[in-house]
Amino acid sequence: MTADTTYTWTVHPARKHPWLAVLVLGSLIVCSYCIALWGSHWMWGGFAAVVFLWTLQQFWWPTVYLINAEGIQIRMGLADSSVAWPEILSVTVDEQGGLVRLRRPSRRYLQTRELTLTFAGNCGEVVERIGRHASEIVVEHRQHAASWKPAATPTSSKPNREGVA
Repeated sequence: MTADTTYTWTVHPARKHPWLAVLVLGSLIVCSYCIALWGSHWMWGGFAAVVFLWTLQQFWWPTVYLINAEGIQIRMGLADSSVAWPEILSVTVDEQGGLVRLRRPSRRYLQTRELTLTFAGNCGEVVERIGRHASEIVVEHRQHAASWKPAATPTSSKPNREGVA
């Protein structure tokens, strides 16, 4: 494969977890109905439903990720976002996804300096593509929370020599 090829993957949580989608939709309807009752008008419930749908757009609509020679592009719902390789400071990944830290705030996300990537079981391939296109970016690997085990805690609460319990 050449370095100018585009690697694409799609993540659609609502399709992957249909029972969770039903639960979220039911919660959305109940919350919107309660807000309509509280506001004494159906318009408030409709407004609440639109706001809830907008905030959960990454769950409801498929998100398409593209990695190519220019950078990373994210297509989610009606919004597109792209980040060029020079704008990326580092990437922290685990089996589920990655956190992309930016040198300056992204245009789409206003003041945030971070973007998230959700993997579809393709962590190794994504890390390989990032390394292929931008070898100067630091890629940190992190253990997934399910496999994380806390350090052993002392059984005694007596202070140690420094006076710390």
